[in-house]
Amino acid sequence: MISRIITSLRFPLIVLVAYIHFNFEGRASLSDGVNIYPLALGWWGELLVNVVSDGVCRVAVPLFFIISGYLFFAKQTAFNSLIWREKLTKRCRTLLVPYLVWNAWAALLVCFTQLKGIPEMSVSNWLTLLVAQDMVAPMGGTATAWTASSFFPINVPLWFVRELMVMALLAPLLYWLICRFRWLSVCAITALYLAGQYIDIPYVSYRLLPAMMYFSVGAAVALLHTDIAKVLRRACWCGIAWPILVLIDAIVGTTLLHCLAIFVGCIAVPRYTMWLLERGHTFIENRWLAGSSFFVFATHAFLYPTSLVCKALEPTTAVLQCTVYLITPAIAVVISLAVYAALKKVCPRLLAMCTGGR
Repeated sequence: MISRIITSLRFPLIVLVAYIHFNFEGRASLSDGVNIYPLALGWWGELLVNVVSDGVCRVAVPLFFIISGYLFFAKQTAFNSLIWREKLTKRCRTLLVPYLVWNAWAALLVCFTQLKGIPEMSVSNWLTLLVAQDMVAPMGGTATAWTASSFFPINVPLWFVRELMVMALLAPLLYWLICRFRWLSVCAITALYLAGQYIDIPYVSYRLLPAMMYFSVGAAVALLHTDIAKVLRRACWCGIAWPILVLIDAIVGTTLLHCLAIFVGCIAVPRYTMWLLERGHTFIENRWLAGSSFFVFATHAFLYPTSLVCKALEPTTAVLQCTVYLITPAIAVVISLAVYAALKKVCPRLLAMCTGGR
């Protein structure tokens, strides 16, 4: 059942990621600072954006980390240096190569669409763009200050892939902790994560600790042979509690409440999925869409059509602006799927390289 749940979730979670990135934050003006339109969402429009982008969609990345942790250690009866090296070798193909390819493409796109050419920067600054663009001002190559919420690569969504590579490096430590202390180790990492929400430690607070916490949950499920179907059946209350928590969080917006809503959502979403599968709704188990998920994830950041749609519609009312908000992620996803289908037919080997063989 768990493999069917994972297959069914891969594409819908990518759509949720698109809705996180296509909210109105930072999209009310062009890159030169000229306003496209004044925001006029009204209280209900702001509530809609908060519920969708900052509420429902926020479970997507944590669930991907949980799934990744589970798959890393699934069916693993032992873990030694040889197995670890084999897994690292595989991650070079499935994570590192796509990470470099899509960041390089993003760097070229920025150079020729925003900077009108390739700027003169040192090799170290170019390499830094692949890890944390916040540290390099592309025009002059000047480093800027790190903050806990920054540390993005040039292709921003790929911070997730970077953290998966970090988790692969930390796998022996996580394996030892979970086998030695079982779920207590996951609780300890969760406590560190919650503390990091209030302590501003660059990179650690908002990148490393969240990745480690959710990855360790999936790893613990695999290593401790947890019957996930049994757990989900017992946690049916999460399916009711999660929408309520998301709504309250959208209105009140406290840090702990936001974290709680995500925790409960990470149980509720697989619970909904299992409920659908058990009732024969196999339409959600579309393997072609599941296979396209990484390509959509890697390319959707290049397809921000918000500015074009805004210029065409000139949305100055709450209804129009909310319409733009709801349709632009769908446009980006559909374009990505169309390109994926074409590449899969015309040059499948190139596509396989760019998506890590997925």
